[in-house]
Amino acid sequence: MDAHALASAWRESPGESLWRTKFPDGAIVSVEQGSEGEQRIAYGELAAFQIAADGHELRWAQTSNDDAAVQRFLLDTCLWWTSMTLGFELLHASAVRLANGELVAIAGPTGAGKTSLAIELIRQGATPFADDVLAIRREDSRVVSHPGPALMNVPDAARTAVQDWTTPIASFPGQGETWMAVDRAAAKPASLSAAIVLDRGPKNALEMLRLQPSPLTFMGYTWGLTNTGARGESSFETFADLAESAPAYHLNAPADASPEVIAKLIINTCG
Repeated sequence: MDAHALASAWRESPGESLWRTKFPDGAIVSVEQGSEGEQRIAYGELAAFQIAADGHELRWAQTSNDDAAVQRFLLDTCLWWTSMTLGFELLHASAVRLANGELVAIAGPTGAGKTSLAIELIRQGATPFADDVLAIRREDSRVVSHPGPALMNVPDAARTAVQDWTTPIASFPGQGETWMAVDRAAAKPASLSAAIVLDRGPKNALEMLRLQPSPLTFMGYTWGLTNTGARGESSFETFADLAESAPAYHLNAPADASPEVIAKLIINTCG
């Protein structure tokens, strides 16, 4: 769709601001909702996207020549936002299937080392399931996790570790990472076997503690609009079911602990 036509159509019916943030590449990303429930996502000056109210149509217009950045945004942020429109809850977590088949999610804030830890688990025999965002939904009275695209944002320092099972798509030197296609990844939905909160700090001792079941454990790591408006009750019920069905752990680790050491602790506990 023509970028000017998309922008003009939206200006004729200004909407409610839902979300606004600054991405690592410096672009301001904002989401607005129109009067009919449609949503518009602006990716700085690079591109604009519009999701139909029912989540079944996505129109977009590119206003820059940075194809790789726009494609990554489309298959990352836009995909997840569309999933949320369709009723999924989004957990800020990486997920892998361990060698024994157990599906484990690792939640934590940006910069906690989720991707580096997932890469190490994969090196030790796990299968990639989701990078950085995990989509979950209540289905037939159980909580089901859905695999993300077979893509991963790999820190440049870890490129050598993934070279046997990834293919580079585009490099983003300013962000210190490369966008990769994953050659082997899980493709079928599954229920979580365990969910882990990763907490790294200079004074932490390396330990993995089992937590009492609580929907609040992971609601602080949700992405998007999970805890607002009409979604609040449904979201709480989903995370309550997740807390009852999958054991949760708090993984404390020193800031200088290697991913290899932390991965072995996870495998010994969950594998």
